[in-house]
Amino acid sequence: KEAPPAAAAPSPVAPPPAVVAPAPKLCEVEFFGSVKYDKPLPPGQKFWVYAVQGDCLAKNPHVLGVTPVNPEGRFGYEVFSSWGADLSFCAGLAESADKPVTIYGKAPGKFHAEAEGEVYFRDIVITPKAGASRTYPQVRNAFEGPPPAPPK
Repeated sequence: KEAPPAAAAPSPVAPPPAVVAPAPKLCEVEFFGSVKYDKPLPPGQKFWVYAVQGDCLAKNPHVLGVTPVNPEGRFGYEVFSSWGADLSFCAGLAESADKPVTIYGKAPGKFHAEAEGEVYFRDIVITPKAGASRTYPQVRNAFEGPPPAPPK
């Protein structure tokens, strides 16, 4: 009597392809403008413009970049934001970008970062005035979380 045919070995099943989350998308943003301030600047101080993802007057703004304003009141710089982010631009008067400011202002308008290639924001005008003291945090990249809280 003949032996029954051996059962064919099941063919191996390939595992499903790994799902890889796409990298977060960045938007290249170039911005240019001026700071309008009619009073003489204190010795050793100048205006600094902070490019912020979100509201630059928020309690702990997400600063993407900071640039000095030239003696004629003009500025220009480039940052990389999260794709689709709303940006804002503030100027503050201080000896350096990490010092407290009491004279500052925010550019009016909407600045939405979502375009292939570069997004350009031109003719931004910031008019600073006196306000409560504030210090802008260090620059962080578009996807970096908030800085650690200082030790108590």
